[in-house]
Amino acid sequence: LTQRELSQMTLMDKVPVNRACKTLESRGLAARTPNAKDGRSHLLELTAEGRAVHAGIMPLALKIEAEMFSVLNSEEQDAFRDMLARLRENAGDFDAESLAD
Repeated sequence: LTQRELSQMTLMDKVPVNRACKTLESRGLAARTPNAKDGRSHLLELTAEGRAVHAGIMPLALKIEAEMFSVLNSEEQDAFRDMLARLRENAGDFDAESLAD
């Protein structure tokens, strides 16, 4: 996974993603290696410690998500996810320069 791919997946700007990757690397949770395909980008990989932290956090994150969505029935949850997907798709169509006009 490259930093660019991570930025696209998380819908985050490349600057905070780069900063977060450097922080994870400095804490020993991730490793960044130069991408042999292009020589400019970096490939990201969780270290063993990073995978352990992820494994510890995910059950809590999933529990919180389940509790948040518990106020919605399954039909409402589907509708909510559909609306979010439409908003995300529409957000990708924005051009900052055209909005400034």
